[in-house]
Amino acid sequence: MEYYYLTEDSTEVGPIDEDILINRARTGEINADTEVRNIMVKTYKPAQKVAILKDIFSDSQSSDERKHAKNLHRSE
Repeated sequence: MEYYYLTEDSTEVGPIDEDILINRARTGEINADTEVRNIMVKTYKPAQKVAILKDIFSDSQSSDERKHAKNLHRSE
């Protein structure tokens, strides 16, 4: 499957292969709020809600939540 995504200045990028999309999410070029769609639909949705990217963003959010919790504990 191929995908499009919107940059911060609303430029559409794509179509790109799902492996490239996944890699860009892993490297931070695409974040959880980046608007993404596949070639079959016209509507965008946040990358964190795209099936092939959910695990990437749930893992990174869990990591961020752990860091935040650790920092809160230190400040007590």
